[in-house]
Amino acid sequence: MLSVAELAHIPGLVAEGQYKVTNTAICAGSAGPYMQVTLADYSGTFQANARLQKNPWLTDLRTGTLIWAKTRPRQFNDQTVATLERFQSLSREDVINPAALIPHSDVPPVAHQALAQLVKYLGQLSRPESHAFMRTLLLDPKVNRPGFLGGSKA
Repeated sequence: MLSVAELAHIPGLVAEGQYKVTNTAICAGSAGPYMQVTLADYSGTFQANARLQKNPWLTDLRTGTLIWAKTRPRQFNDQTVATLERFQSLSREDVINPAALIPHSDVPPVAHQALAQLVKYLGQLSRPESHAFMRTLLLDPKVNRPGFLGGSKA
């Protein structure tokens, strides 16, 4: 699984990863309408595009959805963009590393390095119960985390 930052180093090759959808938009192009999806993880964001004629199910994709995506990244105007070849919605239990799905933009700049270390640490956990606890802590919107990732400071 590749992070957003790693996609810039493999233009043209097929890449797979787990991401959070942060925005969707239907756009008009010369070849017809297409869906532009902004995907994010702890290392940044990128735009993934797919033609709606071939992929009408894309209109069901919602902001906040966790997905596994198969993309073909490339560089365009010094930014990583990609063709979205396949995707699948993920349940919390399907997430490999929940810290990796915290969008870079949701974390204050001073905490970016700490988030990267958390991603690395959680990737090394071997006990299934540890994974379940971290998925709940980091992905469940019902968990009260005052001041954590923009949560209210009651």
